[in-house]
Amino acid sequence: MSVELTPENTLRSRNPATLEVLGEAPVSSQEEILSRVAAARSASQSWRALPLIERLSLIERFAAVLERRKDEVAELITKETGKPLMESYSGEVFGPLETCRWLRRHSARLLSPEKVRLNPLFFFGKRSYNVYEPLGVVAVISPWNYAFSIPVSTMLTALAAGNTVIVKPSPKTPMTALKIAELFEEAGFPAGAVSVVIGDRVEARSLVLSEVDRVVFTGSVGGGRAIMGLAAHRLHPVSLELGGKHAALVLADADVDKVAEAIVWAAFTNCGQACASIERLYVEQPLARKLSLKLAELTRALRVGDGMKPDTDVGPLIDAAARRRLQEAVARAAAVAEVAYRYPEARVPSGGFFVGPAIVTGVPLTMH
Repeated sequence: MSVELTPENTLRSRNPATLEVLGEAPVSSQEEILSRVAAARSASQSWRALPLIERLSLIERFAAVLERRKDEVAELITKETGKPLMESYSGEVFGPLETCRWLRRHSARLLSPEKVRLNPLFFFGKRSYNVYEPLGVVAVISPWNYAFSIPVSTMLTALAAGNTVIVKPSPKTPMTALKIAELFEEAGFPAGAVSVVIGDRVEARSLVLSEVDRVVFTGSVGGGRAIMGLAAHRLHPVSLELGGKHAALVLADADVDKVAEAIVWAAFTNCGQACASIERLYVEQPLARKLSLKLAELTRALRVGDGMKPDTDVGPLIDAAARRRLQEAVARAAAVAEVAYRYPEARVPSGGFFVGPAIVTGVPLTMH
């Protein structure tokens, strides 16, 4: 879906495969944002004082709630992002469940004081330790392409460390964010420990400029620059995970069958809308033709369609703008290179933001 703001100041969410309306989420006002930050600040005092074992107990309860409601969560993710249902399980639900288990096993060790070796000549009889303390309120600004796993895994880690969390999701996936808040509430997290701010850039700006203690952003390079610039006003620490243009290097002695299968998965999972997707290949000349033919063969076997259908391999793009950018990129490449394979237009479903996968060879190195 494109970001769709209604006259009632709500974000309307649509299924990118069917364009059906999934729901609407009210955009948070400036006053609501500041109120949630204040509530998170207040809750952080009691939350950080809670023994680690009790914080981890609540995280285990969250895992139990997610495990019980995983089908409902996975279906919502697929309907709001378009990705195949199996990818919603494997790429979105299972990761946070594993994060809960990992935190249970390792949090005590990671958060324990660490002894620091001192020079006995200058610090005779002294002892020094690194002691880990919660920051306070962590703002998590998350993307639409992994609308559940990225924010939830970040939130769980921050909560285990004794911080409270405010998540501002992408405006393209508001319903998934509301579901996240619902799951934490059902797990019994105290009021103010977890909250959600709904909106777009204006609301993100308000959150970053508020009295939070750290900002964690996942998104585009341009978005990261903007967030860093805003955070500089208050000197908030910032963590940025930004987009990439990942390449695969294939040498002449590679196993073509294994390499081709890995590349097709890495290129087309989540319809290619992942920061670590393989977007370009550098192949040694002796293997180039053989690999190209194998990639075309495997891509030809993919099925493009609604992610809720069990035989779908590749779902739609997130919105009309993303579809247009991809179509234009393929057209530019086709004008200067060879299209080794293009998914037949007749097999591309209508009614949603679908684009058939394509493989282009001999693309000039100067082309972006």
